[in-house]
Amino acid sequence: MPPPIDLTLAVNYIPAATCLLRLVFFIFLMTLIKPGDELGGYSIIGLLVWQDRVVFKAYFPNQIFDGSALIIAVFASNLFLIVRNSNTGSHLSFMGAVVNFWWGMMCVGLILEPISMRRVFERRKKLYHILPAIITGVALLALAQVHADREDAGVKFTRGIAFALLSLVWIYVVALHQADQTKDSSAVISRFSPVLYMPVPLACLFALIASTCVGYQYYLVFHWSETPNNSKEARVEEGLMMIMEQPPEHDSLEEIFKQAKRKTELSR
Repeated sequence: MPPPIDLTLAVNYIPAATCLLRLVFFIFLMTLIKPGDELGGYSIIGLLVWQDRVVFKAYFPNQIFDGSALIIAVFASNLFLIVRNSNTGSHLSFMGAVVNFWWGMMCVGLILEPISMRRVFERRKKLYHILPAIITGVALLALAQVHADREDAGVKFTRGIAFALLSLVWIYVVALHQADQTKDSSAVISRFSPVLYMPVPLACLFALIASTCVGYQYYLVFHWSETPNNSKEARVEEGLMMIMEQPPEHDSLEEIFKQAKRKTELSR
């Protein structure tokens, strides 16, 4: 099914540009908070983030995606880091490694979306949002028990921008080709949230793997599905040719077309 939004028009990329600009602004504000001033600093920034969401919801209700949700996700990851900074459960570091491994593997599977998983999501559309949210919630609940060191401004900035870029590329490459999957950004956030919460080496590795998976999805959407051998018309034509090459064994054209239809369905 063709995307409902014409991606050849530059105007449709304005929401992505404004989302990145707003995100850079809020990350810059968060880097100005000094240690010990987190409560007051993040309270003020939190109010600004919420005001940003209210304004864009009220004056730009028909956005392609919910850019404010991506900003809130980055803001929440910085708050979560403060919680982990105060946690002294260093003896649970092994549990954190196990959780990060399985969390990353599950998110990679959600990004790839195998055919069997996609068919389940098509039959149960609510599961498309619920399953990633549950996986992320369980992972964060476990990681909240594990200590994490403070991060400098450069690391926070890189995490936020990498997360936003991956999410935006996923939205424009995959989500726009799926009906009713762009207004609610929870599924997108859950897929790429390991970039915000994993230790830096694992986050870099996950970002690299996620980028490869998104590139694979791009190939499937814009190249593989458009090749002559994979189009529906080509499969129908192939089925008809197979029937025409066989000697006539049926008395009616209706039976011939029924057999062609069965062969076409089997070739899918």
